[in-house]
Amino acid sequence: MDDPGFDAGVLSEFRSRVVAHGLEELALDLLVSALIDKGMLKAGGKQRTDSTHVISAVRDPNRLELAGECVRAALEALSAAAPHWVQQVFDLPGWAERYRSRIDSWRLPTSETKREDLARAYGSDGYVLVAAVYAPFSPAWLRQLPAVDTLRVMLIQNYVRTTDKTGREVVKRRRPLEDGGEGLPPGRWRLTSPYDTDARWAAKRGDHGRRRARRGDDREGPSGAATTRAAAARALCRLRLRRRRGRSPAGGGRGRLRSPSRSGPCRRR
Repeated sequence: MDDPGFDAGVLSEFRSRVVAHGLEELALDLLVSALIDKGMLKAGGKQRTDSTHVISAVRDPNRLELAGECVRAALEALSAAAPHWVQQVFDLPGWAERYRSRIDSWRLPTSETKREDLARAYGSDGYVLVAAVYAPFSPAWLRQLPAVDTLRVMLIQNYVRTTDKTGREVVKRRRPLEDGGEGLPPGRWRLTSPYDTDARWAAKRGDHGRRRARRGDDREGPSGAATTRAAAARALCRLRLRRRRGRSPAGGGRGRLRSPSRSGPCRRR
């Protein structure tokens, strides 16, 4: 960091140059070697890594919008990659009317019955699309398109196919187990966007959010990750305890201090 050409203000640009030149593995190997030389890592040992929550730059669609947009994205990818194949296999007038624009650009029906009918239509179209791609007469390389695989995963996570008493195939949406349904995948696996398959939906409510736990690192020796947040929390606890006992924050004698809020990570001793 003391190098005059290494400015913290353009750290993101520096990382981009490292990745562009394929030097990320070299930088990591040098870091690991330095940690081994200092005794902070050892062969076969465990070392935790710090991670942060990244807010995905995508809109959070509901399940109905997600289903329709996955079908539309796969259809557009196939139309761009194999337009003649798409024209031969699909009824373009009907599909073009339904998937002419992004699903979030037009108003969805408010009636629960109509929404359920539309959801089943999206599911049926998705199954038809995937079946056509995986048919023996279709080019095998179409299966490698990311949008097609995303559609396949979305169908597995959100739909089931059954048969009625007449033997006719019925497509329906999955429901949660607590509602007597087939069950939905946990949030850590569930798709939330056809364009960012790593994005996951999450929420924090009050004190019932995520917790950071330090587990999995070797107890012997120093840790390669700094625990500055824990140190700051301990310092805040000490400050609040001093205030509650009527002492000055600097550690002097008793003084008149305003009564602090009881909220926070510290408990009265």
